[in-house]
Amino acid sequence: MPLDYLDHPEYRLRARPTRTRFGAWLWSELAQLKAPKGLGLLFRERVHIEPEYQQLMRSAGLDRVRSVFETKQGDLLTSQGIGGEDDVSRIRLDDKGNTRTFYVKRFWNRRLECILARVARGSLFGRSVMRAEFEKIQSLGKMGLRIPRVVGYGEQRFCGAVINTYMITEEIPDAMGVDFIVHKWMSDQPIEQQRALKDELLTSIASAVKTMHQNGFEHHDLFLRNLIITEQNMSNLYVFDCPRAYRWPAFIMKRRRKVDLAMLDAGATVAFSPVQRMRFLHQYLGCKRLSAEDKAFARDVLECAAPMRKKQLRRLKLSLPADS
Repeated sequence: MPLDYLDHPEYRLRARPTRTRFGAWLWSELAQLKAPKGLGLLFRERVHIEPEYQQLMRSAGLDRVRSVFETKQGDLLTSQGIGGEDDVSRIRLDDKGNTRTFYVKRFWNRRLECILARVARGSLFGRSVMRAEFEKIQSLGKMGLRIPRVVGYGEQRFCGAVINTYMITEEIPDAMGVDFIVHKWMSDQPIEQQRALKDELLTSIASAVKTMHQNGFEHHDLFLRNLIITEQNMSNLYVFDCPRAYRWPAFIMKRRRKVDLAMLDAGATVAFSPVQRMRFLHQYLGCKRLSAEDKAFARDVLECAAPMRKKQLRRLKLSLPADS
């Protein structure tokens, strides 16, 4: 009877191949947020902090990648993933007697498969995902849109692959997510004011989206939760959270703009009437009456939104606080 070597006890007890042992050692070294012993030339670290925040970040010990990942300060808000992971923390710092709140978004890879799966998002070539988001938010600011105050970013690479990366932003005071506003806060306002508030909000969103698209900027994650209003003023609209954004030439942007509009519409059906959603489209297109081409574009947007709608409404239901 032939011997099954793969099931033989002596075979299973053999030491792992050298390349497997080396890989385990390498990842354990990288997990310590420093260059592996003897391989320092393959390890690179980059940190950028905006000038007005440099002293505060230095005094808080948040001016290096390792210190940002090892800090015990703050509260962990979200955490997800296995191997390739990310989390978001809120940190409060004292600045000359004043308390300032910051959000730290961290992202790390702990498996080669995760790095390869995210090649298109900068895990191996180009900008890291956090550096890209930092620079994209700054691009929105240059367009004249309101954005969170970005503090800085950092990244560690080994052989060109992103191992650890992070971004810090400062909290926007008196802010509320648009998804919370339209589905919760708005219903607590006097009925006679609700329509005017919604119209003002839709005007602000239409203007912001039109500005982005005129500059060839596709947000690509433009759900209501990624828009913020401050001071309960519907004109104070902030745009953020755009790690998957793209810049396109005009002829491509004309086709891609429906994606952002579909994402907005996916979660808007509960809070906005069909008439209000159509008025939003008129404002975005800058016309009083839709042409045949505009109507075809509207149908494309609705068709693109349909597959997203159920998921977004379910996510919205889970994210909003229950009535007391």
